[in-house]
Amino acid sequence: GLALPATEKNASLDGTMANQIAALNKSFTESLQYSTTDVVPCDTWTNGKPIYRRTFNFASSTLDLTSCAIERLVKIEGTVTNKDGYQYPISYCSAAAIESNISWRYKDNVLYLLTGSNIVPVSTIVTVYFTRTS
Repeated sequence: GLALPATEKNASLDGTMANQIAALNKSFTESLQYSTTDVVPCDTWTNGKPIYRRTFNFASSTLDLTSCAIERLVKIEGTVTNKDGYQYPISYCSAAAIESNISWRYKDNVLYLLTGSNIVPVSTIVTVYFTRTS
């Protein structure tokens, strides 16, 4: 978290400044937490709507996102664990072997994991950022 160097001047900070620093630390820590329920980060989309995020852990090549009530999919991040134990970042592109590429498609509330033939996912952890329809 935020910390100020120990100096005579800083030792005399009033309670208000200390409380503001504590609030900033709490806000920063909370913004880094991932959850399987919707979290509202400190962000808004271009239309002013809040951006929600939710993390999923799944083993199939599709993920039904109907429960999120998505209006606009803003961002996807996470990793895919291959059968050989290697972890690949979402949207991985290998210049050497197209068989190792990983990408995503989203349509009608379903997120599709598309992989080359060298990638056999055993686990996928993905965080989706989105605005809601309501």
